[in-house]
Amino acid sequence: MIFVLIASVLLLFYLIMVITFTVSWEKLPEFEPSHHFEQKKISVSIVVCCHNEEEKIPQLLSALLCQTHSDYELVMVDDHSTDGTYKIMQEFCSRFQKVKYFQSELKGKKHALQEAVDIASGELIITTDADCEPRKNWVETICNFYWHFHPDLIIAPVELKSNLKIFQQLQKLEFASLAASGAGAAAFGKPILCNGANLAFPKKIYSIHVNDLHNELLSGDDMFLLESVKNSKGEIRFLKSTLAMVETKVAENLSTFFRQRKRWSSKFSAYRDKDIIAVALLVFLTNFSLLCFFVLSLITPTMWTYFFVFFVLKYLIDSFFLYSVRKFFGLRNVWFYAFLLSLIYPFYVVITAFSGVFSSQKNWE
Repeated sequence: MIFVLIASVLLLFYLIMVITFTVSWEKLPEFEPSHHFEQKKISVSIVVCCHNEEEKIPQLLSALLCQTHSDYELVMVDDHSTDGTYKIMQEFCSRFQKVKYFQSELKGKKHALQEAVDIASGELIITTDADCEPRKNWVETICNFYWHFHPDLIIAPVELKSNLKIFQQLQKLEFASLAASGAGAAAFGKPILCNGANLAFPKKIYSIHVNDLHNELLSGDDMFLLESVKNSKGEIRFLKSTLAMVETKVAENLSTFFRQRKRWSSKFSAYRDKDIIAVALLVFLTNFSLLCFFVLSLITPTMWTYFFVFFVLKYLIDSFFLYSVRKFFGLRNVWFYAFLLSLIYPFYVVITAFSGVFSSQKNWE
């Protein structure tokens, strides 16, 4: 019974956390760009780091050419690609008004990003990934938001592009839950998540915090920047606007998906922010409790009731939250896919958490 009590307390705290994220999301108004905004008042540089992206990068560059805000500088850096990425960069870059492209001297995404930001001339830096596709008002909306609020870090939305296959829909739902949690936490004043696929910050802010990005790890520049800015009491805002959305593709297979998630969890030991650590532990322990209920039910049949109640309550908590963000992130059949995800999520969380702890980062992506 002690375990049941502990699990109940965890679920209660989990409920409070999700309600907090949901209410904060609902209270956060959608940003409406001002018509009085003058584009030329803000100089902006778009920074893209690439590694073996020859199949994906043409889509990004085509989307950048279609931006409503065309007065920007594009800075592209190739991090030791072994395919035709750099050649494609050279071919496309002749179409841009202001462009800088080069091959990174040091290996690794963080070093490539630092080199790119160093040579960027813009006051505002916007980062995205080579496999992303921003919407046509992307740059204009972010610049408008920066002009309004002048935050130290802008967390902008990312959405997974998927078809109707179940595996892709489950990825989209899981990714949306992370993005929406990050948005809700930021709106509550306790930011815990961001994504370098759609992030913006003043160049001077990056220069101040560049030494806190844990260069010993291959990735995580986005999260460690958030952690450092937050620690210095900088202003961090989520840009709630579908106009500022970028889309990225789902993982093609389970191997790619788990490799990505394992890479994310491998950075956990380097985090120092109490909010990031508390939320991560709460999510893990809640799902671990559900998994323990399931195992105990196989041993002791009387535990099935506790397992069922715990499962249903957690499913309803998660589903109501996802339902509240469904329109913004383009989610389909939330209740159905949330149920399917609930069946495998505890196993997924525990496996990726433990594999991340015992893994070493070797892959760029």
